[in-house]
Amino acid sequence: MQQFPWGLTRNPYDPTRTTGGSSGGTAAAVAANFGVAGLGTDTGASIRGPSALQNLVGLRPTLGASSRAGVIPISLTRDTLGPMARTVTDAALIYQATYGYDSRDSATQSARNAPAFNISSALVPGATAGMRIGVLRQNINSEHADPEVMARFNEAVSDLRRQGAVIVEMEIPGLSKLADIAWPNRMEYDFNAYLASSGKDNAVKTFADVVRSKNIFLS
Repeated sequence: MQQFPWGLTRNPYDPTRTTGGSSGGTAAAVAANFGVAGLGTDTGASIRGPSALQNLVGLRPTLGASSRAGVIPISLTRDTLGPMARTVTDAALIYQATYGYDSRDSATQSARNAPAFNISSALVPGATAGMRIGVLRQNINSEHADPEVMARFNEAVSDLRRQGAVIVEMEIPGLSKLADIAWPNRMEYDFNAYLASSGKDNAVKTFADVVRSKNIFLS
């Protein structure tokens, strides 16, 4: 595979460390103050991972909350689009601007009749009182988890509880098996549909064209 001469995106906090891949370029740009906020796409952890590694607030919205029109897909059954910012307020403002129905993305049909997200009611003292928040410790590899990261995680859960949130400790039977099943390799299908809908002037017509070109950069 051909590698581009400029190499990997660098983490502004430590150039020897990863940006988290995928939406890591957006995260690095925001962390380096090239922009106030940015948008990332998340199929597995591509908003949350880069945000965590570069001291940002990252939000992976529920599938269908924000339109993915124009976004090159990996798997439309999982792809979401969400904000990456240096503050909760900035992330909430971006989410407010992108939330809602878009006729170009059928997944947003569920948001058509849903209440609009409003920052003025979401970011107020007491907003988390009575809110049910699920905590899935089952998905944490306790053997390899960094002790300091786990301490901050537990601290955040305690903070939410003190602010009136109802913390629900979750347990999903057969989670690892479900995770394997839930990751279908449908990128080629979704990618071809994206190309077909984006016009006839594309130099690349199919996913196979990209593979044959060998012009792929693997991070």
